[in-house]
Formats: sequence, C-alpha cells, structure tokens
Amino acid sequence: MSYAVDDITYLLPNTLIRWGRSRVARPMTQLVVVGRVVDVVEGPAWTATEQDDSVEVAFDDPKAMWKEVHATIGVDEVIAATVPADQVVVRFIIDGDQPFQPARAQLLDTGPMLLPLRRDIGPDGSTAWTANMHQADLLADVDARGRMHMPCVGKRIGRQLLRNAATLDELRAAAAQPERIVRLEGGPHG
Repeated sequence: MSYAVDDITYLLPNTLIRWGRSRVARPMTQLVVVGRVVDVVEGPAWTATEQDDSVEVAFDDPKAMWKEVHATIGVDEVIAATVPADQVVVRFIIDGDQPFQPARAQLLDTGPMLLPLRRDIGPDGSTAWTANMHQADLLADVDARGRMHMPCVGKRIGRQLLRNAATLDELRAAAAQPERIVRLEGGPHG
C-alpha cells in the first residue's frame, strides 16, 4: 500500500492539505488525542445495492458488506484540537463478515494510542468521530516513554511516517507550530 501522507505531522489540524491542483487547503483531522478504548458497542451494518446505494441491514446479517463499531475513548491527552473533547466515541469500520466480539476484544485490548480523528458523515447521515478508512492504519501505539509505534504499516513506512515526530513530545511541539499548507499529489483517498 502506498501513502499520500508520508509524515504523521500532516495529520495535525494545524497542517492544511492542498491536494493536487486544488486551491482549497483543509486539515485532514480536527482532533488528535492519546487515549484508551474503554467500551465498544455495535453500530449499524450496511450493504450496497446494484445502484451503489447503501442499505442498512442487521449487524449479523450475512449480506453485510461493512459494519460500524463505536468505541468510547477515554482521552488521556488532547494533542491538537479544533474542538474540545474529554471523551469521544469513534466510529470504526470493520469488514461485513467480522463478528462483533473479536472486534470488540481487539479494540479493548489496545493500550494507549494516538488517534487522529475527523468528523465524518455516515451512510445514514449521522456524524461521528472517525479514523476514516485511509487513516485507520495510521493509528499509533504509544509506549510508556511516549514513543509512537505504527504496527499496521510495517517498519519502513512507520519510520518514514514518524521521522519528524517519533515521540509525543515531538508531536506536541509540531502541534504548537503556526498553521502551514502542504501540497500533496493525488487526492485524499490515495
């Protein structure tokens, strides 16, 4: 997998991304927190029609193509925000054939992690915090010394992403910098 975003500091709200030739620059996230998953509940499940319309189905319906699980995150620290938060509910998308209990157990088993989040609109029109599909693998584990690790992307890409901010202290310093604009090729979906 290739990443248009090759620096974790691009996920801070003070970094405005201008995709390709666009004149518009926007942040990729509105909230970056360190926290722990304290609860997980089922959300809606969805399938798609031949016309590419999203249709809600029961969570355990075998026709479900993707499902939402809603994880309550106890926020230990807000690294950067354009909105206040002390506890957030995050919508995670899982595959339609994934049972709830293993997904719940995996999320509850995570330790402290860095979550770059944005407000997103679901197929039903609801808004929620999300680590969207193109950022979910950019969630970072945080060890006891404040060093970040990115197990979902592999060592080489992880080193590249963390080259400018490998620790929470470095990320805090980057978040305190003035707003900047970064031009990236492609689009927000790769």
